[in-house]
Amino acid sequence: MAQQVQDDPVKGPTPQRWTAKRKAAVCMEILKGKTTAAEVARMHGLTVADVEGWLRRKPLESEERAARYAVVARIEPDVRAESGMIPGIEGSKREEAAVQRTAVSRALVQRGLLTIRRRRFTPSIKRSLWSKIT
Repeated sequence: MAQQVQDDPVKGPTPQRWTAKRKAAVCMEILKGKTTAAEVARMHGLTVADVEGWLRRKPLESEERAARYAVVARIEPDVRAESGMIPGIEGSKREEAAVQRTAVSRALVQRGLLTIRRRRFTPSIKRSLWSKIT
């Protein structure tokens, strides 16, 4: 019985990371009418908007996926050159991952799927000023 609750995507324990497979299982339960987005959100400490966002997502068509890979492949050599990597020589795993992240984020920005905004961080308060704050 405990194993069955563990495998249930709706009533099981809240995962630390929601995998695509688990999100899809929860969406299927909602679409079948076995539960609601509000109930799932309440049980797992999510917002209803989060769960409804999962429901609105649609898988990529193969043409669109190929187009995204082509854009990333076109941007990747520029990112390698900017980071000082020698063309044709593979870098470390960390360097390769950094190149991939940068190329993907630039491709998403180009296609209008990602907006990057600068964040402002408030400077830390010096200890000498702490006593003056009431």
